Amino acid sequence: KDNDDNRTGSISTSNNSTSSSPSNKLKSSFSIASGSMSECGSIVTDVVSNDNNIDNNNISNNQNEQQQQTSGPNNNNNDNSQDEPQSSPSIDELILKLLPELEKYKRLRIRVFTGLDHEDRPVIFERLGEFLGSGTNQDQFTLQDWIKYYIWDFERHFVEMRNSSTSSKKTITQFIIFMDASGLNRNCFKVLPLLKGLSQAVETHYPEIAGRIILFNVPMIGTILYKAVKLFLDPITTSKIYLYNGIPMDEFLKHIPMDAIPQEYGGTCEVPFPKTSKE
Repeated sequence: KDNDDNRTGSISTSNNSTSSSPSNKLKSSFSIASGSMSECGSIVTDVVSNDNNIDNNNISNNQNEQQQQTSGPNNNNNDNSQDEPQSSPSIDELILKLLPELEKYKRLRIRVFTGLDHEDRPVIFERLGEFLGSGTNQDQFTLQDWIKYYIWDFERHFVEMRNSSTSSKKTITQFIIFMDASGLNRNCFKVLPLLKGLSQAVETHYPEIAGRIILFNVPMIGTILYKAVKLFLDPITTSKIYLYNGIPMDEFLKHIPMDAIPQEYGGTCEVPFPKTSKE
C-alpha cells in the first residue's frame, strides 16, 4: 500500500511593538511647530476624521464588490434562464466511455462465472488455451489497454465475492479458477510479454485473491510454457497452480459441485461458455 505523505505547515505571526499612524505623525509635527496644543489638537482631529471617512468608504466599496461577486451583475430574481440540472451518467455509460472496445475484449478472452465452490467462493472457467494459441488476439490491444480491460475483469470478481458474502453470511475474499488449456500451440510463446505484464499488474493490485488455479487439458507444450511463465510469477501464486493433462473430474468435484461445472466437461452448469473469437 502506498503511504500518504504527511505534510505540515506552520503559520508564523509577528506583532509590531510600535506603529506610527498618520495622525500621530501630524500631532508631533504641529506641536513642535506652533507650541499650541489647542491648535494641534484641532488639526489632529480633522486628520483622524478624514482617515476614518476614507476607511469607511473603503469598507463600503469592498462590501459592494463582494455583493456583486456573489450575486453577479444585473442580478434579476425573475430570471428563469438557469441551466437545467443534468443527470449523472450511469456506471455502464462510464465503462463504455473508458473502455470503448469492451465487447471485443469479451470475445477475445472468454471467462465466465459458473457458481460457487464448496467454500462459497466464486467459480470461474476460462478458455485460456484458445486465447494464447490464437497467434493474433494478443495484438488486438496495446499492453496498457490489455491491463485496463483486465482490471475491469478483476473488478467483477469483487462483485461476485460480495454477493457470495451476503448470501453465505460470511466474508469471502477469494475465488477459484479453472483454465482450459486446450488449443495451446507454438504461438503461445508470442504472448509471454503480455502474460508478464498482466501478471505483474494483478500481483501488484490484486494480491492473494485467487484461492486456487487449476489448468486442465494441458498439452506438452503447455508444460514448457509454464516453466517460462513461472520465472516471473510470485512464488505464492505458483504454489496455487495445478496442471492436469485431461479433465480431472475427481479434482473438480473436490472443490466445486456438479452444477458449477460446464456441460461440455461433464457437469450440469448451463451458463453460456462460448468459444474464443479469433480476430
